[in-house]
Amino acid sequence: MEVDKQRRKVVPDTSAILQSYVHFLNLLASEIREFRFLFRDHADYGEHAEALLGQLPNMLNESLSQVACFFRGMK
Repeated sequence: MEVDKQRRKVVPDTSAILQSYVHFLNLLASEIREFRFLFRDHADYGEHAEALLGQLPNMLNESLSQVACFFRGMK
């Protein structure tokens, strides 16, 4: 989960917004590659584990908020 922790710490750098956004996207791509079974194959495995299932709404909201911060910064 180190990749996830790194990505969640990235905040927009207003002096270099595009570079910080590219850095964020690279970390997000690494996270998706590392945990691809969660993104791609979870339907084959059935429901998520209870520990993950309880965290999904927070993880989604946190990620959407992070992307929104970048978009506001680029606007």
